[in-house]
Amino acid sequence: MHKQPEKRPIIIAGPYDASEVALHNKADDCWIIVDGKVYDVSTYVQDHPGGDSILANAGGDSSVGVHGPQHPVSMW
Repeated sequence: MHKQPEKRPIIIAGPYDASEVALHNKADDCWIIVDGKVYDVSTYVQDHPGGDSILANAGGDSSVGVHGPQHPVSMW
């Protein structure tokens, strides 16, 4: 039995400014900023254990949410 590869956010090589990231604000095209790095989380949205909460800051800075108590320190 083969295990499906884990879907993880992908760091996007930049530089990108906030206006470019803001264009990617939908479930099927979702970028977020975490601690100044841009991540494409489009393939991860459906697998996010917190459901649609990952979309709360789609196209913007998600640093506060990522560092919230719901996420383990080892996540990033």
